[in-house]
Amino acid sequence: MSRAHLWLPVSSLVVLLASRAHATPDFPGVIASKLGLPKEPPCLLCHATVEGQKDNVVQPFGKKALAYGLKPYDPQTLASILDKMTDAQDDSDHDGMSDVDEIKAGRDPNINDITGEPPEDYAPPVYGCHAGQTSRVPRGATWAALAACAGALGMLGLRSRARQRRAVHARRKDV
Repeated sequence: MSRAHLWLPVSSLVVLLASRAHATPDFPGVIASKLGLPKEPPCLLCHATVEGQKDNVVQPFGKKALAYGLKPYDPQTLASILDKMTDAQDDSDHDGMSDVDEIKAGRDPNINDITGEPPEDYAPPVYGCHAGQTSRVPRGATWAALAACAGALGMLGLRSRARQRRAVHARRKDV
């Protein structure tokens, strides 16, 4: 295998190994178990996306849990935080019903049940650059993007070389 063709398997390997940064996968189960829920709550309880990616905890309930000291991959901390939230009767959406009681009732503690809106002090999720803030890109995504760009450039280079070879070959036949 020539050196020029070595980039394809290497870049493919980089793309395959680049992992998406997900939220702690057992947290919904911990919440369901601790609060006696019939099913696990969605990742949107705390995160901006259904996938619940790391570093996108933007919902008021999730921010409150972080303020209590929630740590990734630490179910015991989450369980104790839920106890603290129950004792404090935290109400992230300011509708008069505590967050824990809303979750137990199958309601969203991030949406005010009276107005149907998020609380006034809650800013909706922001992506990209906005007012001097930037969102973090998962480390694997950066390498995957670089590998994809390198792969695309490499393919363009191979096509260009192939065209040049065909043109030279065609000229030799004409001579």
